[in-house]
Amino acid sequence: MNANKKSTLLIVAGPNGGGKSTLRESLLKQILKSGLDLPNIVIDPDAITREVRNAALHFSDTGVGNMVLDALKKVSEKESKTGNTQALLERVLQGSQSEIDAGRLAVIATELCIQKQISFCLETTLSGKSVLNHMAQAIEHNFHINFAYIALPSPQDHIDRVRQRVSEGGHNIPEEDIVRRYMRSLDNLPHAMAQANEVKLYTNNIEGELLLHINDGQILYQAQHMPPWAEKALQEYQTLSQHKEKTQQNIQNDLGPSIDLT
Repeated sequence: MNANKKSTLLIVAGPNGGGKSTLRESLLKQILKSGLDLPNIVIDPDAITREVRNAALHFSDTGVGNMVLDALKKVSEKESKTGNTQALLERVLQGSQSEIDAGRLAVIATELCIQKQISFCLETTLSGKSVLNHMAQAIEHNFHINFAYIALPSPQDHIDRVRQRVSEGGHNIPEEDIVRRYMRSLDNLPHAMAQANEVKLYTNNIEGELLLHINDGQILYQAQHMPPWAEKALQEYQTLSQHKEKTQQNIQNDLGPSIDLT
């Protein structure tokens, strides 16, 4: 990484079946043109899980191998004595408890990238709070956060996309999981937007249609007609931003005017 550049965290988020992986390739090209530090590590828990389920996890294929192996060398003394992390790796390699263990490997790689200030890309459904916590950690480590989110109008649309993927040989996801993740993902969306330097919302009704572009709090583009989920996310994001600005102003007022001692 260029010493004058911040590390980049590219987050590509959205419910299952929305088209995150396709969007990711386009966003990486945009980052390359922008002059930001290009992430060359991609952490995709779904891809790791698929490999694990096939009992053929090749770390180099998922982009997390060296990071995870490095993490194994840096585990705490307590973990080393109990062998917890080594046991985790062995279970993953054996294909047992794949979803849970692959998710843990993704967390290990994510936290290691942040600690080492290594630019990386993270794909996520955003259905849990861990990504929000990792974003906060990345901010503390001076990352530039690019956040992109892609979704369809309803959970049923995502269910239909996953069914189509299965018919083409892709992996299945239970319908109840898709619905649950869809709702939780949208709940977390405004909070993720509020932590990012740059935000882009997309819908996949039309291939990769841009709905909203925000950079450093300024709306650079907003589609004339946005689906309800995007309208709601923008409104909640603006409320969070206003609250943050008010809090910062109150802190400044409490501190009083700065004094020039020179």
